Amino acid sequence: MFNRADSKILQTVSDNRSQFIIFLAISFVLTSFTVVLFLFDPLIFQRFLGNINPILIFALIVLLGFVLLAYLLSTGLFDIFKRENLRGLLLSSILALPFVIAAILIDLTFPWGADINTLLPESLFFYPTMGFVVEILFHTLPLTLLLLLLTSLFKNADSEKIILVCILLISILEPIYQAGFSAGHPLWIMVIDGIRLFFFSLVQLNIFKRYDFASMYSFRLVYYFIWHIIWGTLRLPILF
Repeated sequence: MFNRADSKILQTVSDNRSQFIIFLAISFVLTSFTVVLFLFDPLIFQRFLGNINPILIFALIVLLGFVLLAYLLSTGLFDIFKRENLRGLLLSSILALPFVIAAILIDLTFPWGADINTLLPESLFFYPTMGFVVEILFHTLPLTLLLLLLTSLFKNADSEKIILVCILLISILEPIYQAGFSAGHPLWIMVIDGIRLFFFSLVQLNIFKRYDFASMYSFRLVYYFIWHIIWGTLRLPILF
């Protein structure tokens, strides 16, 4: 038998069918990308997923994302996609540019390895897929867990303040993860890049709060397109 929270989440899904249709449409396209990539190169995801079947992993990520976003929508504080928030998509494109420029300047000063990027044409399918995975695992999942924890511990606290604390804490996750890819760089470069990634996540999560999940995801898409796909192609003859 469902408890009150379960019923509220189910009601949220029912009341916001159009938003979940958008989520499932994005998921279907990205699942297709995953299948195509796996068929052409079964090892393309191995660096991140090991020997686990990426199609299975992505299907689980989609299911997880659906449940997490259903909860976040049930709080009345977040959305997946709303037409009136289309401004967020444009804003995401503009705000991503400083972070790309900073990353390129670091790369020009102390280059990362020649093999850090998946190259064309696979990159056109790979990075939208991985970007979606990152948004679920690094942002949506910890945001949901922290929100559940803090709202249960501080029942009378202002929800906006709780979300602010969540956003600040979650913004630390990606810099910590990415620090492993900066091994061999001077410490000051690693610190600068860590700060860059902290503010990268901070901006993304604030876009999620102010607009919706689609706007947050589009921010990463723009960033990945310029940094990993365009610069990822140009950097090889320039730096190597």
